[in-house]
Amino acid sequence: MDPIKCTACTDCFAACPVGGVPMDFNFGRSSSKAIFFYSPFPARKALINSQKCEYIIKGKCGEKDVPPCVEVCKPQAIDFLQKPQEIELNVGAVVLACGADEKKSALYEYGYGKYSNVLTSLEFERLLSGLGPTSGVIKKNDGTIPKSIVFINTNNSSSIYFMSLVAEAMGSIEKIQGINVFVIHEDIAFQKDSYEDYYKKSNELGVQYIRIESKGSVKINDEKDGNLNISYINKNKKEENIKADMVVLSTPLNLSKSAKKIIEISGIENKFQQVCTSLEGIYICGNMQSIMGIDDTIIQACSVASHISEVLSSARQSETLLPPKKELMVVNPENEPSIEVVICECGLNIAGLLNIEELVNYTSSLPFVKQVEVTPFGCDGVKVKELLQTKKFNRIVMGACSPKTHEILFSIHCENAGLNRFLLEIVNIRNHCTWVHSKNKTEATEKAKILMKMGVKRASLLEPLEDIIIPINQSCLIIGGNPAGLACASKLANMGFKIYLVKSEIDLYNALDDKSLGKKLMNDLTHRKNIKIYKGSKIGNIKGYIGNYDIEVIAPDEKEQINVGSIAIATNKDMKETETDWEKDLALQRDERNFFIPSIGILNLMDTNTEGVFI
Repeated sequence: MDPIKCTACTDCFAACPVGGVPMDFNFGRSSSKAIFFYSPFPARKALINSQKCEYIIKGKCGEKDVPPCVEVCKPQAIDFLQKPQEIELNVGAVVLACGADEKKSALYEYGYGKYSNVLTSLEFERLLSGLGPTSGVIKKNDGTIPKSIVFINTNNSSSIYFMSLVAEAMGSIEKIQGINVFVIHEDIAFQKDSYEDYYKKSNELGVQYIRIESKGSVKINDEKDGNLNISYINKNKKEENIKADMVVLSTPLNLSKSAKKIIEISGIENKFQQVCTSLEGIYICGNMQSIMGIDDTIIQACSVASHISEVLSSARQSETLLPPKKELMVVNPENEPSIEVVICECGLNIAGLLNIEELVNYTSSLPFVKQVEVTPFGCDGVKVKELLQTKKFNRIVMGACSPKTHEILFSIHCENAGLNRFLLEIVNIRNHCTWVHSKNKTEATEKAKILMKMGVKRASLLEPLEDIIIPINQSCLIIGGNPAGLACASKLANMGFKIYLVKSEIDLYNALDDKSLGKKLMNDLTHRKNIKIYKGSKIGNIKGYIGNYDIEVIAPDEKEQINVGSIAIATNKDMKETETDWEKDLALQRDERNFFIPSIGILNLMDTNTEGVFI
């Protein structure tokens, strides 16, 4: 399969005569054809199962010489002459982010593999997913809806295992009204305050927690009625039991097989303390080091990225290419709007909670709307490209996910298909309709119709615009002289950027031992030509935007104006002057513990809602 040519149209799926192939992604709980998508998530490209494909096995499929899948493939993406290739790359650094493998053998004592309704937490996640084998409907192996589910934390080495069960328990309550949900666990030490807050929230929503003396006391047996009986020794050392329709087990995770192989081939030591390894230029992040949550994984990945940016700083811009010239359809403001509307189903995130047919019929009746199409996933760009390349439309409205997460992606799809990206309007029917009104399909659909009407009207008034090129100041202001601020300054300076460091203390590190981290960093920064340090200083007014922030630095003896492209905040101290409020200038907020609040809805805890400002 040529992934460049494949458009994910699925015509080949219908043509393939071989069906009933278990899907690995859904742990065998659904089936596919011999030609399939590995997962339902974009970017989707068709794959051929070489162990099931009749043409590969027998040399013939169907009555004709040409296999049915090849015959219907319009982009000619299927190539049975394709052979495995080894590709050699010359790179300056390597990142190992190979993830982890489940250790399912540790679950056999709980009846896993013996009882069909005993699942791993990953298998249960697929049942919760709107893109899973049951389209987001939790079902037992016989297809019935469970009335009670017991989650068992089998691994106490990390609170991540426990928290994943908490999240799935809450998901169960959200999916099935009146369900009884229990979580059996040993004593839990929360690694973060946010974990404890989430636990308390789940308790308020109805998740029932059972603390046991030891996970070894848990025994599971099946009953004659098909239910499961779970016995255990509680925290008071008394034996109890509970019946459930389904049991979900947290699964111990180990270093993946691919990771072990890479470690063996490369010769790096399998003892990772930070993101660096024993071999210079090779870095690790995420579960390569230890089991961690998504937020910690992303922070560590950012750390790796900074290390690599430092190592490869001398090669920066040495192989940059100019962006290709845009070939866009000419659209004049006086042209009558011809609007194409694409409604994304987003699996069941949208389609399962809206009356799509009603929304399509309503949208089709709106002024200037020439065509309305529904696509499984708008983010793959297939339907957008297909429609815009007809040159029949000079505006497009996407009924899909939030512009905050998808605007850049949809804009790229538009311009790749030949339409100016400023002629795109996004209607957020997922976050604003299906998510906030998930319990009322009728109201969600009515709201989607109102928002679609607004989006179509706005699209009819859009005009093509040209990009504005603005020079970027490649320097950074760092607020805070603690070790985090000093380390950040050192790293950015090593990349070759101009750094301004503002610290409220005058001689914070003078009294420290020369071997202390803070003292060594401070001594290093003091002698750097591309770092200017303001001691005993505060921040005045801040104006501007990403790439060009004008900042007033108030030092003990004078005020100075500087201009930077970005800002990093490494302290929660009050660095404001009495008459100014730079935190308000940057639209920053603090929580009840006086820490800055990161972007809402973004997993990277170092981002803020103000572009170019990081914490």
